[in-house]
Amino acid sequence: MHALVHCNVVTCVWENTFWAMLIRDLDHLPFDSFLLGIFSSLAKDKFKVFCVVLWNLWWEQNKITHGSSLRAAEALLEESGRYLFDFQEAK
Repeated sequence: MHALVHCNVVTCVWENTFWAMLIRDLDHLPFDSFLLGIFSSLAKDKFKVFCVVLWNLWWEQNKITHGSSLRAAEALLEESGRYLFDFQEAK
């Protein structure tokens, strides 16, 4: 939970999303309950974006662990949106 929600590295990303307040409201929960809370609160298309951002943050954390630097929050969010769009277009 810490690496994907509470860590200072990812907090700046979540603060740039429209669901930042929702994350703050649910961040005290265990990770499974946190995800269920997000799922039940967001529309299907918004939850898809949330999941892609979450995956991208996990990927980014792994890159940082292995020596890369953090990308700007805006770049990470833009890439997440583009990734989801490209995936949906390919279906």
